[in-house]
Formats: sequence, structure tokens, C-alpha cells
Amino acid sequence: IYIRAADGSGDPIQLTQDPGADHSPAWSPGGRAVAFVSTRSGDPEIWLADLDQLGDGRYQNISRSPDTLESHPVWSADGKRLGYMQQMLSTQGLSTLAYTSEEGLHAWFIVNTDGSMLRPIPGSPVVCGSAAVFPWSPVDPDAFHWFGETHCGNSSAVADILYKGTVSDFGVSRSELLDLNTNIAMHLFSNSISSDGRKAMVKQGYLED
Repeated sequence: IYIRAADGSGDPIQLTQDPGADHSPAWSPGGRAVAFVSTRSGDPEIWLADLDQLGDGRYQNISRSPDTLESHPVWSADGKRLGYMQQMLSTQGLSTLAYTSEEGLHAWFIVNTDGSMLRPIPGSPVVCGSAAVFPWSPVDPDAFHWFGETHCGNSSAVADILYKGTVSDFGVSRSELLDLNTNIAMHLFSNSISSDGRKAMVKQGYLED
């Protein structure tokens, strides 16, 4: 992973140098840390790079889950929490967290950036592939939004209900904001929520039979 000025000036700065694969960087809201996915510990996990530290001390393994595959790191508005997707290769004992697909078991988790208070999201927005993202609120650091529970590989499940999730020291709760009742799959993306938190852009797509 490299950092370079947006106008192309200056030389690029190499942020990571580990032999493992590093990808999917995400700037913290304050711009002094980068979350990314790395295989440096074996399987893909979520790591943080503190730009105010030097050497190996700047890197921290946030997910610390060697038997799962982590991806899609996203920051809360205040930079104190990260959300990410976790893929289990076995469904044993975890059927209440997410839904089974041909790709394994997926669930979203939220964790403090110091690695504490790992919380599963009830009714995780389980979506296969690169669409598996949900946006934090840009004005409320404790809130995020998603559409329904979409079962990977299950054409009978449609995500057309908009939910709001709220994070606290006691866990993650959810409330239903809007049921579009369209029977059409809806999707939010990482920048879907307007800066005032009052509007959302959504992608609408039909599920294949």
C-alpha cells in the first residue's frame, strides 16, 4: 500500500512492506490511521496502521481471528470504531449470526479501534461479493444503515427493508426505518448517506430467478 499526494506531486510513500498481501485501505476520518486487509498473519485479517508511529509498532491486528476471513473495513464517523465482514468456513455454532451460502458463513462485526468490544450485528447485511458494504452515518458515530438480510444464493429473500443499527457499550441494536415493499433487492454503498445524514442514495436491482 502506498500513499501519494492527490495532485500527484512528490514521491509515493510506501505504507506497508510485509511479504503478505495488503489491500482494501480505508482512511480514518481524522486522516492519521489506515485500516486495511492483510494476510501477514496467515488468513486475511483487519489491520490498522498508525501514521504517527514508526516501524513495526505502527501496525495493529484488530480482528485477531486466525480461523476466519475478514474484509471490507469501514470507519465510524468519529474514527473510534470499525465495521468489517467476517467469513466463516464452517457454520457450526454460528447459525444465529448470519446466513449460510456456497461461499461459507458471513456476518458483520463492529470493534473498537483498540481491539476491544467486538460485537456481531444482528441480522447482518449478508450480501455476496463486493456489494457487501454498509454505510456509517456521517453525523452519528453510533449509527449505520443497511437494507434487510439478503441470503446469498437464496432468490426468495429480498432486501427491501431499510434498517438503522445503533452501537452502544452493551451491544448492537437495530430498528426498522422503512419497508419499501417492492420485492426488489436494494443496496446501500459506503458513500450512500448524505453529509447531513438525512438522505440516502440506493441501488435497485432485481433478483434472478
